[in-house]
Amino acid sequence: TGGYGDKWPRIAFIECLEEAKGHPLYTAPLGQGEAVGVAAGSWGGARTPSAAGCRVEPDGTLSVQIGTPDVSGATTGLAMIAADAFGYPVEKVRIETGETGSAPYGAVAAGSQTTYSLGGAVHEAAVEARRQLLEIATEELEAAPEDLELIDGRVAVRGVPERFVEITQLVTLSTEFMGKYRPIHASGRSAVKVASPQFTVHIARVKTDPETGAFQLTGYAAIQDVGRAINPPEIDGQIHGGATQSVGRALGEQLVYDADGQLRTGSLLDYDLPTVDQMPAIDVRLIEVPSPVGPLGAKGVGEPPAIPGAAAVANAVSRATGVRIRELPIDRSLLVH
Repeated sequence: TGGYGDKWPRIAFIECLEEAKGHPLYTAPLGQGEAVGVAAGSWGGARTPSAAGCRVEPDGTLSVQIGTPDVSGATTGLAMIAADAFGYPVEKVRIETGETGSAPYGAVAAGSQTTYSLGGAVHEAAVEARRQLLEIATEELEAAPEDLELIDGRVAVRGVPERFVEITQLVTLSTEFMGKYRPIHASGRSAVKVASPQFTVHIARVKTDPETGAFQLTGYAAIQDVGRAINPPEIDGQIHGGATQSVGRALGEQLVYDADGQLRTGSLLDYDLPTVDQMPAIDVRLIEVPSPVGPLGAKGVGEPPAIPGAAAVANAVSRATGVRIRELPIDRSLLVH
C-alpha cells in the first residue's frame, strides 16, 4: 500500500530484481579492485484530470489538441496512442499544443504523468473522432459501421474494396456550405483515480585504485518497470538521462557555498557534471507489466531512473574499498589505503 493507505495496483519490483540478478554486470567475475553495487528506487506517480480534442483535417490528417507542453518527447507517444485508436499510421497524426486560454485542460508537464494522465483523454478523443467519421461514411456507403474499415486514406466496405469513399471527401461533406453532416470534431476526458507506482533497479560496476582513491565506472544497467512501453526509444532516452543525472550526484555534482553564503558552483564551468568519459554505455532493460488503471497499461517513466544511481555507485565503491560511503559526492581522498 501507499503512504496514505491506498492500495497500489500491480507493481513489478520483483521482476526488476530477478532481471538484475541474472544480468551480466552482476554475474560476471570480478577482477582486482572491481566491485558491483545494486540499488533500487521507486516513484509513487502523479495524476491529474485531463482533456483532449481531435479532428480530421481537410487533407485527411488527424489533429489532436492538448494543453500540456512537451518537455520530454511525450507527444510522440500520444500520437501513437491516437493513431492506434483511430486506425491510422502515426505519420498522419499531428499533436497541437494550444494556448492556456483555448487549449483543453491538461496536466502539468511534471511528475512522470503526461502519458499517464493525458493518454486516456487522447485515446477517447480519437475513438470518438473515428466514430463520427464512420457515422458519415455509413450513410454515404449504405453500410453498417462495423462493416467499414480505414485503408489508405479511404473508408471502405470490408470485403468489398471497390466500395469506398475518400476520407478527405467525408471531411468536405461535414464542413461544406449548406451541408447535412455535423463536423468531425471530438473530445476526450480522463481522470485516472489511482497512481501506478514505478520501480527500478540499477547495477553499477566500478574499478578502483587504492593508491590514489580514484575509481572508474566501467558498466551500468538500468532495469525499470514501465507498464506497457508505448514508445520504447523515448523511454530508453528518458532512462539514460535520469540514470546519468543520478550517477552525477556520486561523481561530483554538488552546490558549494563559501563562508559568505555565495554559491561557488553556479556555472557549468564550476558545476561538475559527468562527462562522456565518466559514463559507460547504459544497458536499459524494460520490464512490461501493464498497469490495470493506466492508459493502455502505461506507467510513468521519467523520475524513477533519477533515484538509485548514486546509491548503486556508492555501494559498488564501498564493496571494492571497504569504506562505507555516507556522503555525496564521493570523496576520493577517503578511499586511499
